[in-house]
Amino acid sequence: MTSTFEAGVLHCLRCERNFCVEDGIGFFSGPPHSAGRKDDFGKGRYDSEAYARAYIQTHFRDVIADDKAARTHLDLHDVTGFYSCSANNMYYRSMAEMLFTKLPLGATVLDLGCSVGRLSHELARRARVVVGADSSETHIRVAKAIQRHRRVSFRVGEATVSGKYVEGPEIVVDVSSVVRNNVVFVVADEQRLPFRRFDGIVCSAVIERVPNLEAFLRTLRHRIHDGGLLLLSSPFDQDERFVDRSNWLGYGAYGTELGTAEESLRRLAQRLGFHPIGKIGSVVEGGPSPHDDAYRRDLRWITYNDRRKHMVWSVHAELFEARDSL
Repeated sequence: MTSTFEAGVLHCLRCERNFCVEDGIGFFSGPPHSAGRKDDFGKGRYDSEAYARAYIQTHFRDVIADDKAARTHLDLHDVTGFYSCSANNMYYRSMAEMLFTKLPLGATVLDLGCSVGRLSHELARRARVVVGADSSETHIRVAKAIQRHRRVSFRVGEATVSGKYVEGPEIVVDVSSVVRNNVVFVVADEQRLPFRRFDGIVCSAVIERVPNLEAFLRTLRHRIHDGGLLLLSSPFDQDERFVDRSNWLGYGAYGTELGTAEESLRRLAQRLGFHPIGKIGSVVEGGPSPHDDAYRRDLRWITYNDRRKHMVWSVHAELFEARDSL
């Protein structure tokens, strides 16, 4: 669990299936949930190289912004101020800190929907091992390359919507300061996950894109130890391209009452064996507010789109304890 092998076959004694390991990556996923959808996921753009490189800029913004050589090129193209608005990346560090306020050091943690892996590495600062899982083979291959080579690369001005490159130099930045060895990256979704149980599971900005959140959380309950912790975050930017309106949190989905998405999530999770803890609080990039709570926060998250747009989100993050069996 503290090292990986480059190639081979893993045989599951329970399901009698074989799963391959290639280039240090385990492949466990079946057909993606995105099949038939009309959004960026359904069209395969999420799995494109351009999307992955945009995620690199989101995940490693602080390290890139602190690199003097990179800023020489970036300052010419950073019209929106994506890199200059703040060099600090509190979102990923705050998520990891939330989990480990209650989870013991040396735990096993699953980062489900890890993309290119920044949160996985933050979690690995205190975990014994972190499994970073994503349904995108492209994103996982990029995450593994970052871990192996300790650097990120992207092209300035890359357009994520068209998938084409805008003229501009390629930037290479050393990210050794935030990359950890005790992360295992796999191509998998919640239906096909390696290993039976985890001490903690983290899903960052994932649940708003899950077509059936009740089924998703039910599956996660079977993947976590009793007394284990589940950390969920979401900006609740619900969209019919991703999820049918009948399954929107706050709109009475899954038998919950009309109200806020946060309260609907809390009630649904509790019904499925996850006990919510903590009080409402908020944290801003740069430090916690006086009303900050260790287990329930609103986090500021800044994401890169392309050279003409970046977005600032208010993301709700909440910690749950797995108590009740289904």
